[in-house]
Amino acid sequence: MNKLEDLSHRLEQARTRQRDNDPQSSQTPPRQNAATGIAMRVGIEMLVAVCIAGFFGWAMDEWLGTKPWMLLAFIPLGIVAGIMNVMRAAKTINTEQDDS
Repeated sequence: MNKLEDLSHRLEQARTRQRDNDPQSSQTPPRQNAATGIAMRVGIEMLVAVCIAGFFGWAMDEWLGTKPWMLLAFIPLGIVAGIMNVMRAAKTINTEQDDS
């Protein structure tokens, strides 16, 4: 009976240690998650701005029959809009980090 109680006690200790250590080892630090989210946001904002501008350029080319001139004019506008969105997001993020 003594060996069985000893085994039960050691198993309970192992389970407690595993519960205590597991969340820390399996999760990434909150700062790293925040940085990944910011990087994803910046990339998506840039991509969306260029895609929307490209779509409008293509649609205007179809409508006006000016292929490819409107598309070529709108792509740089999308890039500029994307860069402005990224700069605005970076300014907001810096302001939030300075406040905390």
